[in-house]
Amino acid sequence: MFVEARLITPEGEIVLLSTMEYRKVLQTLADRARVSGRPRREDARSLVAELRGKYAGGPSLASALLEEHKQERKREGARGRPSERPS
Repeated sequence: MFVEARLITPEGEIVLLSTMEYRKVLQTLADRARVSGRPRREDARSLVAELRGKYAGGPSLASALLEEHKQERKREGARGRPSERPS
């Protein structure tokens, strides 16, 4: 049994493709994905696995951001809120 692949265009048109044409479209899309700089899922997973724990023991980003936010609130408090400033 032979089934033609259906390609639906952004305009909503349906284009029937032969197996050979379908494979060419798949290859073109795969090539574009590689060229676009977007990492493949496997590459991203291997990178995450490679970097896991690499920076353990260093300063916590969350702690640093919380400390920065605390300092910013102190600065804002020292300046006073617009409604609290004398006219």
